[in-house]
Amino acid sequence: MAPCYQASSYLLKFLFICIVYLVPFGGNIYGSGSIMEHYILTADQYLRSYDFNKVKLYLDSASFYEKKVTDPEVLGYFYGIRGEYYSFKMNDVESHKNFYKAIECYKKAGKESWEIPIYHNLAFSYIQKRDTSNLKKIIGRMQPLALKHGSQNDIINTFRIMAFYYNCLYDKNKEQSIFLDSAIYYDKKIISIYAKSDTTQLKTDDYAYSYVDLASNLLKTKQYNPDSINSYLAQAEKLSNPTDTAMMINIYCIRGELAYQKMNFKEAAQIFKRQLSLMDEWRKEADLSLYVDVCDRLSKISEIENDHVSALAYEREKSEYQSKINDNEKYLTINELREKYEADQREQEIKQLQAINQFREKINLLSLAIFILSMITFFFVFRWLQSKKKAADSQLQLIRMEKKEMELQARLKEEQLKKIELEKYEALLGNHFKDLRISEMDDVLIELRNEQIHLNKQVRIYAEKLQKYEQNKGQRLMATIEDSYFYNIANDVYALIMKKLKEVDKHKDYIEALKSLNDTFFQNLKNECKNELSATNIKYCICSVIDMDIQHIADCFCVELRSVHMVRHRLRAKLNMSKETDLNTYLKRLIGW
Repeated sequence: MAPCYQASSYLLKFLFICIVYLVPFGGNIYGSGSIMEHYILTADQYLRSYDFNKVKLYLDSASFYEKKVTDPEVLGYFYGIRGEYYSFKMNDVESHKNFYKAIECYKKAGKESWEIPIYHNLAFSYIQKRDTSNLKKIIGRMQPLALKHGSQNDIINTFRIMAFYYNCLYDKNKEQSIFLDSAIYYDKKIISIYAKSDTTQLKTDDYAYSYVDLASNLLKTKQYNPDSINSYLAQAEKLSNPTDTAMMINIYCIRGELAYQKMNFKEAAQIFKRQLSLMDEWRKEADLSLYVDVCDRLSKISEIENDHVSALAYEREKSEYQSKINDNEKYLTINELREKYEADQREQEIKQLQAINQFREKINLLSLAIFILSMITFFFVFRWLQSKKKAADSQLQLIRMEKKEMELQARLKEEQLKKIELEKYEALLGNHFKDLRISEMDDVLIELRNEQIHLNKQVRIYAEKLQKYEQNKGQRLMATIEDSYFYNIANDVYALIMKKLKEVDKHKDYIEALKSLNDTFFQNLKNECKNELSATNIKYCICSVIDMDIQHIADCFCVELRSVHMVRHRLRAKLNMSKETDLNTYLKRLIGW
């Protein structure tokens, strides 16, 4: 069973009490805002005493100033009280409309913490209908605000709604006892907050309702201690106001359920009837789900006692209250209001983000324009300073050039005078030494000519000797080759080795190998090749037959290793050699044939 609750907004009540008493000292008491505040505060006071006729009167009076007042805090308070009034009158559509308007006003005023009591009141309409889906959404909005901005009262109310949420989940699925454990956890957490707090502001009737909630949830467990439940109820009675009808209704509900579970049906029926009578006397618009639960218990008790007429009457009454709760058309309207509010919220968030993005884009464009303008200004200033500096430098350079030119002209005049004097002295000295120089130069020229003739003779003799030596050396080297064509080719290979090969220690080996060549080799090479070999091909054959390294062949012919390999490949093709035969070995065999 869900306990009945009075909707509370302590923070708002305290704020507007202060406003009413401070307005005469600091504001215009004859202004529309002040008059509207006075009507709202009076309506709130009558709402707490359940005098709904006077509440309606003052709310209607305040509504005359609704369009004149622009303060979102005042309007938010007005819509919040009007939403509570319609909630008590069981008009969920109007209550939800006003609650969402109140939230919108508080958002405009930047009072996020004032939204918490509104969400608290919205939650109870979903608790009655066991609408856990929408209740979870309300908690999702309420909990972050309570933890961030809320007071201890706001946190307690948030925990209370969370306890009801898990209670509703348990009612839908009795097998999941974890939901009931979670509800009990939050009830105990609320009691611990009250117990640890030293603030007298928290020691209100809500403390008593926390014990009622805990007792109600413990009663639903399969294993419970009646003494503990009775002690919680006693604590609730001790803390509550004796005139609090809602508290008495909740206590009757729990005690009747205790008697029913003990199978003391007469006592349970008496308690439930007193509860039902008290609910009818208090206000007919009480929690409808509580009416459904009480009628259900009285129907079952009547059926057990074989009073089928009473059982049927209670069942009819139960179905009437159940139909009011499950008014689909009304509930669809409520959901549409909620969805419209959420859509408006998302649209406002999108507009805010778009406005922020546009502002950032403008700032970026402005920054870019300022940067470009600064760069252009810097460029022109730099060019101006540079041109000014160039002008000053050119002027200074012109002055220096004029000064140098004057100095040069002065030096030129001095040098001209000195030159004239020197020419006089040179003319005198020239006449004096003319004969002596001529005689000395003739002797030197004769001596140089004699030395030149002697050196020319020695050079010619040395060249002849060198030529004879080279010819004799070549003849000694190639003595076995009589064919002049092949002799010249072999001689060219010899010259390449001597000139191009840098590794001198290899000269001797290669020259000795050259001496082993004869006409037989060249004749056999010519016979083996079907196509005529060029001089270059013969040179490569000579290098191969004397076992020259590939790198040395490349150095002598001034080519890359790749070119040497290509030539060797072509030689193998021309000589019709198989792939397995080595070229060097094959050519060496031609020497001895």
